[in-house]
Amino acid sequence: MDFSLFNLTEYLDDKQIPYVEQGKNLSSNWIGIQCPFCDDESNHFGINKDSKAYSCWRCGEKGTLSKLLMKIEKCSFEKSKKIIAKYSNIDPNYIVSSSPALPCAHKVDFPIESQALLNTAVTNYLKKRNFDPEKISQEYKIRDGGILGNWRFRIIIPVFYKNQLVTFTSRDITDQSEQRYKNLPNDQSIIPIKQTLYNLDTVRDRVAIVEGPTDVWRMGKGFVATYGTQYTFSQVKLLRKMKQAFIMYDPEAIEEGGKLAHDLSSFIYDVQIVTLKKSDPGEMKENDVKHLRKQIFQQYY
Repeated sequence: MDFSLFNLTEYLDDKQIPYVEQGKNLSSNWIGIQCPFCDDESNHFGINKDSKAYSCWRCGEKGTLSKLLMKIEKCSFEKSKKIIAKYSNIDPNYIVSSSPALPCAHKVDFPIESQALLNTAVTNYLKKRNFDPEKISQEYKIRDGGILGNWRFRIIIPVFYKNQLVTFTSRDITDQSEQRYKNLPNDQSIIPIKQTLYNLDTVRDRVAIVEGPTDVWRMGKGFVATYGTQYTFSQVKLLRKMKQAFIMYDPEAIEEGGKLAHDLSSFIYDVQIVTLKKSDPGEMKENDVKHLRKQIFQQYY
């Protein structure tokens, strides 16, 4: 079950439950309340703003959002799902999984071998693909994976949600690895990669959807990536408030793009598929990109 869309502060306000967002007992990106499981009086009960996982630093109680709501509301698990749907602004029929939330981290750490300064191999790879290394580094905060360790010969690609680093993926620069993209494991992420959309923070109420981060680098603001054609419903829900959506998967992924269009149409009135005849978005020329952006967004971004 995905809790990332649950509006925690709205729920607490409606229930008149006092909370604090900073203080001596509170880490960054956590909300503190009095623990409903013990006689805490000093907001030792922390709730993570993204995952909604909780932990009481007084009694040690830990758990997921569903368990917390069941305690506060004195309700069943099925009723907690409806509450989650209400404060996530989604159809409760879509919340069907009763499995616990995935384990998550409270902070994302880059590999110790990585560095912000790109080495020659990375810059050459980017130039070979007609990217400006300095521009991509500044706009997307990419890092060099180094030449040692599990992320060697890769570009580390940070993923942000509401301007917070929540996970990262990586791109092989040798084109020899069987795993072209390699993701940070879920238990080391604040939000699992397939519950995010790459570049989402640049989107307003019109969005264009591509497959991978390098497609986004080519196309710019307003474009998000699903990290391949196998999208999740958590990703679909992140776009539920869009007024207009354009799907621009690679030419060989027309069928998958059609499925995504169908699922998005449950939330978005205007969903269109943009068909590229000759190439995928990441290989488009600059003038073609400008023309396509003008067609799609009409200089909206």
